[in-house]
Amino acid sequence: MKRAFWIILLVLAAGLGVIGVRVLHGPVDSGQTVAVIYGNILDRIAARGKVEAKTTVDLAGKVDGRIQSIAAKEGEEVAKDQVVITMDDEYAKAAVDQGRAELKDAELNYSRSRRLLQSKAASTAQFDEASAKRDLARAHLEMAEALLKDMHIASPISGKVIAKYRETGESVKAGLPILTIADVSAVRVRAEIDEDDVGRLALGQEASITSDAYPGRVFTGKVIEIGERVGKRSIKLEDPSKITDTKVLEAKIELKNIESGGPCGEEGTGSSDAPRAPAQARATLDACLPPFKLGMTVDVKIDVVRRDHVLKIPRRVLQQDENGSYVKVVKEGRGEGPPEIRRVVLGAMDRWDVEVLQGLKEREKVVVP
Repeated sequence: MKRAFWIILLVLAAGLGVIGVRVLHGPVDSGQTVAVIYGNILDRIAARGKVEAKTTVDLAGKVDGRIQSIAAKEGEEVAKDQVVITMDDEYAKAAVDQGRAELKDAELNYSRSRRLLQSKAASTAQFDEASAKRDLARAHLEMAEALLKDMHIASPISGKVIAKYRETGESVKAGLPILTIADVSAVRVRAEIDEDDVGRLALGQEASITSDAYPGRVFTGKVIEIGERVGKRSIKLEDPSKITDTKVLEAKIELKNIESGGPCGEEGTGSSDAPRAPAQARATLDACLPPFKLGMTVDVKIDVVRRDHVLKIPRRVLQQDENGSYVKVVKEGRGEGPPEIRRVVLGAMDRWDVEVLQGLKEREKVVVP
């Protein structure tokens, strides 16, 4: 008797468990209803990115030569127009001295020829020859002075030395970088966005940037430029199982200026679904933001669609025919009659919901097909 009693209890418990699972986790049954509500529509592109300088320049010599001195170490600040690299300039100095001497002689000869021409002791041809030699000597001196100036390499921007490729005393070829200087007062984030999302990018879209180094901080900005050519992805995704060979598109995102004295970044989670693979985007961080290091990895989210406090319904309740979109609305106060077919005009949509511009009112009940 006791055994039978416990068996019955176990059967009942199992049945209740099955019912509970169906209620909590089962799919929405056809015929159920959902209410028309006000809410937000938000569709985002999620990506990984790296921090980089807004402006980066390489300093290199214009001619082959030996490095005589480097005035800044890696990590040090330099000012705009500051001479940072001096090449061995002995030859250039000698050329300037020789050019000055030649020009002095040429000017003396020119003055003498002019006096002789005025006294008719020299011909016009002799004077023209002296004038040409003076002009040539002047040109040679200008070339020598330009060469000497090129031996002193100045930074075109104020910034920080972020890379040093050569040392004092080394010989270098013209055009090969010796230092890299970056303007770190305004850095960017280069993000990689799935190439399938490239068509969803548009100028002016809002963007947010978060970093594990600054948990809970969200920095907002907007898309200011979209590239024209796709290429290979260079930033690894956090999830190694995701596609890694998708091509990317480069764009630029600029963060909004933050009011003086205000917080550098808003509080927020910045969470999003992991990206599949990439297209590249950049974000300029305001000077008052935390001191991001170049090369830091961050998360970027771009708002493709964002509509706040709009009338919306789940996309799954929509039905289509040759005349467009419609829903079935429960008739209030009319008993158990069939639902009313209602044509709707739709607006923005995200993965789950769609904005209703016309055709429905708040709190109306719509049938799930």
